[in-house]
Amino acid sequence: MPTGSYRTATDITASLLSPGTLDPHDPAVAREYFQLLFQTVDTDREQIQNLRESFNYPEVARRFRMIDDDTVGLVVTRHGSDAERRQVQKLIEQLRQGHPEARLLRRRLEPYVVSVFASKSEQYDRKGLVAPITPGLYEWLGDYDRVRGITARGLDADSLVV
Repeated sequence: MPTGSYRTATDITASLLSPGTLDPHDPAVAREYFQLLFQTVDTDREQIQNLRESFNYPEVARRFRMIDDDTVGLVVTRHGSDAERRQVQKLIEQLRQGHPEARLLRRRLEPYVVSVFASKSEQYDRKGLVAPITPGLYEWLGDYDRVRGITARGLDADSLVV
């Protein structure tokens, strides 16, 4: 079980469920849950609301993160039609060469990008499953499954031979 807010929320849920007579469809139960949660967890530890009230939007942009953990993007190049694969490779090469429209190129790559935690990306790097494109963006060299997504099996030696 993850620590922090998630653990606290889970503990509150367990305490509400313990009597065994809980009706999960009762709005009063949801109200009690959120009252307990908001009394226990600091929901604005970055003071975003105070910054918004003072119209300090640059600081809001700097502090706010939808997901706290660092993530990196992996561009999946082994999925889609042959034309899509060629287009993705072309965009990757343009980014690697420092194309002046990097932001536009990254946006075009978005449908082919999956996000993973930076620590997981480091593990993939040690296994030779990623190749850097630009800071925070890597080419995924492993397998991809339409249902399961990226799969971290080792590289097939035959796929490296041109």
